[in-house]
Amino acid sequence: MPLPRPLKGSAEPHFSFAGLKSAVARAVGHHSPEDIAASFQQAVVDCLLDRTRRALANVPPVTALVVAGGVAANGVIRGRWKGSPPSMACASSRRRSGCAPTMPR
Repeated sequence: MPLPRPLKGSAEPHFSFAGLKSAVARAVGHHSPEDIAASFQQAVVDCLLDRTRRALANVPPVTALVVAGGVAANGVIRGRWKGSPPSMACASSRRRSGCAPTMPR
């Protein structure tokens, strides 16, 4: 199920999920809760990665990014960040989850 990626690709590192929230509200009743949840997670991950990369690009040189809390436990995010510099350290407050050793810009 396609959902928008608010501000993805824009020059500034700002976050906004207003359009995404509206699209999810419109999808309720037309799609299964599972499809909505999976599509929502993918859209949020796409936006978080895009906006984080933009922020990192604006403050060089960045040698590490620390991600903590519930976001650090998200396997989709860890998997998408795997494999490129700068290094990334993660720590989840609920469990000590391993994270990808590096994050691409």
